[in-house]
Amino acid sequence: MGFLRPEGKVHIAPLAKGSVAETHTVAALARCGYFPLLPAIAGGRYDLVFEDAEGNFWRVQVKTGRYKGGSIEFHTKSNTVKGSYRGQADYFAVYCPDLGKVYLVPVSEVTESLATLRVDELNDSRWNRMNKKRVRWAQGYEL
Repeated sequence: MGFLRPEGKVHIAPLAKGSVAETHTVAALARCGYFPLLPAIAGGRYDLVFEDAEGNFWRVQVKTGRYKGGSIEFHTKSNTVKGSYRGQADYFAVYCPDLGKVYLVPVSEVTESLATLRVDELNDSRWNRMNKKRVRWAQGYEL
């Protein structure tokens, strides 16, 4: 008896999508040698905490990114809670299912609505050195 996969497009509920992203983030942090901690109660302004080699603890808000046009896009705000994550989380962990990778992005480095991580080079005449310097390259944030 073989494993049967659903046919066609499968709808995954937002809560389940978030759980998948959290699971991948915990695994990526552990592989990198960090010690991830999960809160006993969900629904706070961060999804997990990890301890670094110096004994510092960092709050992480996990997001699911979408690979689109050579970049990974992710929302940097909540759909349920008003206000910014600034001062309430230290990092966004962005899981991109299309690439199977997790990226750790400081909250302080992104805007308060939407952010992008560039994966692919642009082969466009508008692409110049000035634009290249302003790009947030995904590779530099990959766990």
